[in-house]
Amino acid sequence: LKQEQPARKYTDPENYEKINNYIAKLKLYISPQTPGFTFILTDVSGNSFIENPYAPNPDPNLREAKFERNLEQNHYLGIGLNKVDDSESSSTSTSTSNPPTTESKQTTTPTPKASEGLTDMIAELADAPEEVMGFETPCSVCGRIGMTKMIMTSIPHFKEVVIMAFSCEHCGYKNNEVKAGGAIGDQGTKQELILEHPTDLDRSILKSETASISIPEIDFEVMAGSFGGKFTTIEGVLKAIRENLMSNPFLMGDSADVEQRGKATEFMDKFTKLSERDEAKFEKWTLIMDDPVGNSHIQNLYAPDDDPNMKTTQYTRTWEQNEELGLNDINTENYSSGQ
Repeated sequence: LKQEQPARKYTDPENYEKINNYIAKLKLYISPQTPGFTFILTDVSGNSFIENPYAPNPDPNLREAKFERNLEQNHYLGIGLNKVDDSESSSTSTSTSNPPTTESKQTTTPTPKASEGLTDMIAELADAPEEVMGFETPCSVCGRIGMTKMIMTSIPHFKEVVIMAFSCEHCGYKNNEVKAGGAIGDQGTKQELILEHPTDLDRSILKSETASISIPEIDFEVMAGSFGGKFTTIEGVLKAIRENLMSNPFLMGDSADVEQRGKATEFMDKFTKLSERDEAKFEKWTLIMDDPVGNSHIQNLYAPDDDPNMKTTQYTRTWEQNEELGLNDINTENYSSGQ
C-alpha cells in the first residue's frame, strides 16, 4: 500500500489520505497497543492453517469451520473440467435433460430394523440401492453427478438418526454423514464414561456436529465443530482425532519448530496409549462428551439398566449456547400455519 503513496499524494490526494489512515490502522493492529481484531482465513482448497499456540489443546480464540465447495469453487480450482468420453457425455446429457426429482429417483422400502451393525450400514449404503432412498447430487470434488443415499433408522435406547452416504462413480469420491433425527432437545446432555478395559473401545458412539469431547487424563479437548457428525466406535473417534492432529503442519509437520514437535510427539504417545488393546498395558481413562443439543450418545452396555461406568447429566443450556445455536431468534409462540 505504501509503494505508490508518494506519487498518489499529487495525482490522487483524496485516496492518498484514505490509504494513509488505513495504513495507520494496520500499524496499530500489529503494535503492542493493539485493540484486538478478527482475522478470517478462507481457503476453498482446505490447505491453509493458522497456528494454535495451545496445541494439542484447543485455542480459545480460534474457531474452525469446514464447508462443501460449490461448483464455481471447484471450477476455480480446476476440478471437474476434464472432458468425459462419449458414453459418459451421453449419460450426463441424459441426466441433464431429465433433471432428478425425488419422485422419479427415490426408491423407498420399509426401514431395516435398528440393530447392531450401523457402522457397517454406513459403509454399505452406497452398494445397497434397493434398501434406501436415493437422489442425484453434484460431486463436491469433480462436479459431476453422483448418488446420495439416505436412510432413517433408530439407535436402541436413544433416538432416530439419518444416515447419508454419497458416492461418485466418476472420480471415486465417497463421503458419509450421520445426523440426529427429530427436534432439538430441550436440554443439553453430558456423558462421562470411564473406560476400564480394551473392550470399552468397541462401544458405539454417536457424535453430532455440536458435541465437544474431552479427556481429562491427558488434558485434551476437541471443540464442537472440529469434525462433523459421526457414528462409529470410541476407537474410531480416537482414530479420526489422531488423523486430524497429524494433518496439522504447525503441530507435527515441517512448519513446527523442534520444541513444538517434541511436545507434540510426547502428547501423541500419550494419545496413542488410549487405544491400547493389550489388557495388561491398558490404563483407565475418562471420555467426556458434552452436547448442548442433546443429540449425541454413548452406548450403554447394560441398557435398559444404568451403566455403572457411565454418568449422564442433562442440563439447561445457557443464553450464550442458545445464541450460538441460533435458538434465541426462533419464536414459535402464537404461531399458526397460514400467517
